[in-house]
Amino acid sequence: MRVAKKAIYILILLLLAVLLFSVAITHQSAADLPFRLIPFIDYPVVGNFMPMYLFWGSLVFLALCLIGILVVLFYPKRKTSIGFDKSEGQLTLDKKAIEGFASSCLDNSDFIAPPKVKVQMTNKKITVDISGSLKRTSGLVGKTAEFSESLTHKLESLLGVDRKVKVYVTFKDYQPDQKRTLARVE
Repeated sequence: MRVAKKAIYILILLLLAVLLFSVAITHQSAADLPFRLIPFIDYPVVGNFMPMYLFWGSLVFLALCLIGILVVLFYPKRKTSIGFDKSEGQLTLDKKAIEGFASSCLDNSDFIAPPKVKVQMTNKKITVDISGSLKRTSGLVGKTAEFSESLTHKLESLLGVDRKVKVYVTFKDYQPDQKRTLARVE
């Protein structure tokens, strides 16, 4: 996990911890504790600002919780296969089959060296991500767009015209980094 992401998570958790600590102070009389915590208003530095923070902080976290619930409810479900029902029978197209189909098309085109194909499927969308390194020849300029268009057309014809599924093909990390390694001894 990156440092920036960790810092954001820690900041959010600290803000949430302060809200929960205030709830514990407010309702400490519900438990028989051997000690008493002083109310937030009596704290020297933050006492005057704490009620305003608690109000607005709780509203912000409530809104974030509601947005999180909506995201969980409406997030599309990932699938591992697509089923086709016809009068002749039923056909199930697996995610691995689409990966194999894309890999065989890449092997036939022979312009990307070790192709790695990942497929993500939902009910209405198939995303094919291809990663690898291009072979160094001059005839490859614009070949990735041409190949992705060709593979998209082949996959749409494989799925059939009665099935409304959008197919996206993207190339990722197909140009190697131009890092120069220096010799340790000159």
